[in-house]
Amino acid sequence: MSGEWRYDGRILAAEHLPRRLPGVTRVVVRPGTIVTQLAREDLSQRGITIGQESPAAPAVATPAPGTGIWIGSDRDYPVLSLALSLAGGAPGRTHSGDSAALAAEAGRWRRDNPDGAVVIFTAKPELAAWEAGKASGSPAAAVCGVPQASRAMATLGKPILAVEMPGRTAYEIRQILRLAGASGRPS
Repeated sequence: MSGEWRYDGRILAAEHLPRRLPGVTRVVVRPGTIVTQLAREDLSQRGITIGQESPAAPAVATPAPGTGIWIGSDRDYPVLSLALSLAGGAPGRTHSGDSAALAAEAGRWRRDNPDGAVVIFTAKPELAAWEAGKASGSPAAAVCGVPQASRAMATLGKPILAVEMPGRTAYEIRQILRLAGASGRPS
């Protein structure tokens, strides 16, 4: 949206603000982001308001017919949307602003579908892997790339994969989804 600048960090300090914010009338931060007093004053002097994004309500995950793969993300990552569209006919995915709630939902789905694959794209992969593993009783692994996903699939069988985002390319995302969907065998 024009006029908005989105800040995804945990702490917004004055030194994080660009010198110029042309056309920006509002800064949007994630829930739980700490905005320092100096940053508030700096933005106020520029006539810029601070807003907080509202967490998305968790949706019920329903894999596409015949796929058996659950995909979730804690935010809307454009590269993830691109990778899913490049994969062609990829299943729908679930959004939730809360990584722990998303992972718990993924774990429950995995418990009900033991042969299904679960891939969670999140900024907090360790938390998501722990929560999903606890909810499902299945092994879970926090990974940040294709090599780690391959090792996790080879050593743990068919674990729940929590993939660190942002930072993955569309190619990496497609490969990780292929690994998860093929029970560890790259295609």
